[in-house]
Amino acid sequence: PLTEVSSPRLRGTRPVRTSSESSTMRPHPPSDEVEVFGLRGVLQTHRGPAPIETHGYRRDDNGLVPVDEPRVYELLGQRLSAKAVKDYGAADRAREALREMGVDVFDSSRIWRVRGGTREFNARL
Repeated sequence: PLTEVSSPRLRGTRPVRTSSESSTMRPHPPSDEVEVFGLRGVLQTHRGPAPIETHGYRRDDNGLVPVDEPRVYELLGQRLSAKAVKDYGAADRAREALREMGVDVFDSSRIWRVRGGTREFNARL
C-alpha cells in the first residue's frame, strides 16, 4: 500500500511504501532537486556572484581607489577582441573608455592600475 507523504521542505508529495518492504518509490526529483543518501534538496553549486572573466589581466595596485572592476574587465575583453580582428579603432575606443575611468593598462605585463592607487599595499592615505 502507498501513502502520500507531504513535507513543507519539499515541493509536492511523494508516494512512500508503508508496508515492511525495504524499498521506497519516489518520482524523479525536479531538475533543481537532488536526492543523496535518502535526503532530498536543492543542490547549490555556486555561492556568490559569478566569477569575472579577467582575460589574463590583473589589477596591480593596492585596491584602495574604487573602480567598477567588472566594467574594467568587460572593456579589456572588448579591446582584446577588437585587436584580434584588427579593428584598431574599436580597440582605441575601449582603451579611451578605460582612461576616462582612471585606468591605465600595461599590455606587456597584462596588468592594469587605477590612477591615484599605489602599488604599495601598506601605503598610508
